[in-house]
Amino acid sequence: MKNKLTKIMIAAGVIAIQPAMAQETPNKETTQQKNNMLIGIHTSDEFEKAPYSDWYQKEYAEYTPDKTSIEALKGTQLNQSRLTVFLGTWCGDSHREFPRFMKILHALDFPEDQLTIYALDRNKQSPDGDEKKFNILRVPTFIIHQEGNETGRIIEYPQSGWLEKDLLEILNRTP
Repeated sequence: MKNKLTKIMIAAGVIAIQPAMAQETPNKETTQQKNNMLIGIHTSDEFEKAPYSDWYQKEYAEYTPDKTSIEALKGTQLNQSRLTVFLGTWCGDSHREFPRFMKILHALDFPEDQLTIYALDRNKQSPDGDEKKFNILRVPTFIIHQEGNETGRIIEYPQSGWLEKDLLEILNRTP
């Protein structure tokens, strides 16, 4: 009886600890039915590794940003902004727009310590529920913050057809 009670108490302790452990490590890579996906907060470097590099590097290399918009963006407050990206490594729109977005940021020498990248699962959820704080319904979503306030967002694809043009429009309408 004492052994049985001890086993039950140990099992209960393990179950109680598991949620706390999951919250300590929000960044993870998950494999579901042979489809790898990133979930949680990640750096852009992680997209340079297989299997994500297949789509990331191809789109990054093929995209040519609009030079006029890039030059105009250099005259804005973008480098003083914080950017938040929500994407799905399983999502076709994210495969297209996220590498383009990163190429634009690299062309602008944007400081990556001012960029937060959230990878969501197929239900558009992250381990810590950050997507709820930002009301994320579609991916990718690119959010621009200035002085702690959201000044605009691009959802799924740029309205103008060019991420850099949409970024410029958002920054130009901000006082």
